[in-house]
Amino acid sequence: MKIGAYELGSEVGRGGMGVVFRARGADGRDVAVKVLRRTDRSETVARFERERRLLVLLGEKAGFVPLLEAGDSPQGPYIVMPFLPGGTLRDRLEKGPLSVDETVALGRDLASALGRAHERGIVHRDLKPENVLFPEDGGQGKPLVADLGLAKHFVRDVPGASASVSLSHGPGARGTAGYMPFEQISDARRVGPPADVFALGAVLYECLAGAPAFAAESGIELLAKVEHGQPEPLRQLRPETPAWLARVIERAMARSPEARFRDGAALERALAAGRGAGRARRIGIVLVALALGLAGLVVVLSRKDNEREAAPLQAETRGPGAAELVSRATARFDRRDFAGAIEDGSRAIQLEPGNAAAWASRGAARLARKELDGAISDLSRAIDLDAKAARAWSDRSAARIAKKDLEGAIVDASRAIGLSPKLAAAWANRGTARFLERNVESAVPDFNRAVQLDPKDASLWAKRGAARRKTGDPGARSDFERALDAAEEAGTSQPEAQAALAEMDAEKAHAHEAPRDAAGFIYRAISHLKDDPEAALADFSRAIDLDPENIDAWEGRGFVRYSKGDLDGAITDSSRAIELYPKNIPAWTNRSLARRAKGDLDGAIADATRAIELDSRDSITWRNRAIARFLKNDHDGAIADSSRVVELDPRDGIAWANRGLSRVAKGDRDGARADLKRALKLGPNEAFAPRARAELERLEKE
Repeated sequence: MKIGAYELGSEVGRGGMGVVFRARGADGRDVAVKVLRRTDRSETVARFERERRLLVLLGEKAGFVPLLEAGDSPQGPYIVMPFLPGGTLRDRLEKGPLSVDETVALGRDLASALGRAHERGIVHRDLKPENVLFPEDGGQGKPLVADLGLAKHFVRDVPGASASVSLSHGPGARGTAGYMPFEQISDARRVGPPADVFALGAVLYECLAGAPAFAAESGIELLAKVEHGQPEPLRQLRPETPAWLARVIERAMARSPEARFRDGAALERALAAGRGAGRARRIGIVLVALALGLAGLVVVLSRKDNEREAAPLQAETRGPGAAELVSRATARFDRRDFAGAIEDGSRAIQLEPGNAAAWASRGAARLARKELDGAISDLSRAIDLDAKAARAWSDRSAARIAKKDLEGAIVDASRAIGLSPKLAAAWANRGTARFLERNVESAVPDFNRAVQLDPKDASLWAKRGAARRKTGDPGARSDFERALDAAEEAGTSQPEAQAALAEMDAEKAHAHEAPRDAAGFIYRAISHLKDDPEAALADFSRAIDLDPENIDAWEGRGFVRYSKGDLDGAITDSSRAIELYPKNIPAWTNRSLARRAKGDLDGAIADATRAIELDSRDSITWRNRAIARFLKNDHDGAIADSSRVVELDPRDGIAWANRGLSRVAKGDRDGARADLKRALKLGPNEAFAPRARAELERLEKE
């Protein structure tokens, strides 16, 4: 059968209005011909004509399947498009979920295409995997958006809008259940770009999860699920999904259109910036990291290498008393109670001076507390007693790095590697020493081996990233990103990697002309945070001018304003960041700090409480609420919050001081003495020290 100049072949698709055939033109080229199924309804014919007009406006350069020809035939009106042999995204998903990188690339392409349509005042209204086509076999090549059968203009002041603003006679759902948002279910006539943003969020969710965001046995149940909110958290289904990407998709699928990205272009920017400014969402942490540089290259002692030596060392223990103390010291070390570990190690040494494990455990704890001379002395004694104690050799290597004895550190790390080739810390220590010696070419293989042995250790990825960055290896960015992913999985932070990524993004922005988009100004603002807060403030402000809905820009400017003492400005900016993304923990924390500084203790406590609800593992937020409660004379609450802080971070001197002062107010003199002593031991020169010292002296006199 022929339609126009085209010989129809097999049917390849069927939609609400038309049937799509694979066909061949007179020139032998394969094409796709869409023929209107029903011509007895004026609304259907009008919709088909509207699709033709919109295809003319949105061609392949805009990311849409282009129109080759249109006409009328005895079988009905038809439109002709290129035949794309790569199939649909649905075909591709039937083989399994996509990788994170594939999903981000796909999302950026589709968001960019939708953004171009939105610029022209057009909303698609039916984006789904079936309407994403690929030009090359195997689902390869740049994806193109297809099927504008439900697309329409959502504004009237653009060319062609008068003929396609609405062809519906009343409210109702038009779209595909599971991909259209609740407002489109209620009244498809009134939807705008946020509806397409929701649909793309649902598509990206499915690409990662391998299953639709909303699924049900009946249409009614499906619509109810969409109405009532978010699907199962993406990272529970696909744990390797970066937290930033899960947040972007979650926001895209927000129930309220106002909470989503404004349009496709805004979503594309979020995906593009996700590994840059978006990954630097904790700007306060980035500031600290920039201040410190990459000092984190010096090994922070880790007790989670693949091959642990606690058991062999303990096997040397003679006497149950010493063995129990060594075991307890190890447990305390793992909880970061280094003072307790030193105490137990010392008692074990008193009981059994020839116990290598006792000397090694105390040396490790001293190293963690940066008591370097004592650590080296203890670890040397452990090695004298047991020359095969690989961990002691490795720990002494770390201490020597901190003392800048790089040659000795390399010797010790090499000895540890020879004794225990699977000890990741030893490889990392030797790599660090070589890096600091500027022997980067030799450092990279050491870090390679370290990450192979312990891929969950964020610090190892960060160290290799720093080394690869020095060599100009583009893989450095991937290492820093892996460091952040590993830190997120462990519930910790990785400021060195965040700072490095921010610096790399800033360098990238500076490599061209002055930034022209919001992301470029954000990158540059982050690079200014340490040395030029005024420039950072100006860049964040420029980013807001360019993209008033950019969460990172509002959050960043709020942080800078707080640091400069502009408390009202900090509250305003943080509030806007929260409006745009209600789960923005740093914005809640920043607003809490600003409110506390203004004396609004109730507001500060409320904001800190919300931040804690969103992330109960953040010790800074608990400490912030503890201080606000102390100032409000809620000493029971302050004690409870400070206790939580010291559980999360036993080295937080502020928390110990705050709990001690609260215990003074409660009349608990013994508890107060113990807390204030610990606070002063941890931070004898910190801002809290004078008051803590004065209170302790007063208690000692009583």
